[in-house]
Amino acid sequence: MTSTCFNCKEDIANHDSQKMIDCLTALSGKVESLQKNLEVQKSVLQVPDDAEALDHFTKTKTGEPSRMGSN
Repeated sequence: MTSTCFNCKEDIANHDSQKMIDCLTALSGKVESLQKNLEVQKSVLQVPDDAEALDHFTKTKTGEPSRMGSN
């Protein structure tokens, strides 16, 4: 069974030591970039606390009848 390199999409068996180092270095940089992006997204996308969630739910439920035309 052959394994394909995630970086260069070539067979790993054809990699010499320098090519392996280059591909691993490139993949490491990509992973670091993904981790930084994930950290930024976590700071932007915050889970509301219980009070905020309940407040949003209450506002949504009280606004429903007027949106449905039953008011």
